[in-house]
Amino acid sequence: MKRDYVFLVDEAHNLVDRARKMYSAEVIKEDFLAMKRLIEDKSKRLTNALERCNKDLLAFKRECHDGYKVISDEDAFAHHMLRLAEEISLFMEKNKDFPYMKELLEFFFKIKHYNDIHDELDENYIVYTTTREYCEAYKAYLNLTEEEKSNTNFIPQKYEIPLELEKE
Repeated sequence: MKRDYVFLVDEAHNLVDRARKMYSAEVIKEDFLAMKRLIEDKSKRLTNALERCNKDLLAFKRECHDGYKVISDEDAFAHHMLRLAEEISLFMEKNKDFPYMKELLEFFFKIKHYNDIHDELDENYIVYTTTREYCEAYKAYLNLTEEEKSNTNFIPQKYEIPLELEKE
């Protein structure tokens, strides 16, 4: 038996921005330093992996003169981020009673999300670094063209919902 359905989406005008955020990733340099302070005396390998990523982010920061810089070659950073995720996984397996496991797990998910997004990079993405008052961020940002944006506009529709329910 065929049934017709109607879906009403509240706040539909926010869907494009939310989708863009879902398919974009950001890592913040200060998060790497904070995690390094928590890990420093527990794992040399993980500390080194954090330090490599921090050095990459510092190099990106030095290139960022006007508060924003598109990054065209970030293969070394991508490799270091993959290695960092591996080291965090190994550390968590061996140190289940680590007192800052919650913070480490949250950081791990940020790194994993970044790595997952990086695997999907194509011509629709812009990878850039930015400097703000409180942090340096490195982003893989899904950049929609004006045509793509215009194709995703949600125009309020008038829906007619029949008062009769279909009998089964």
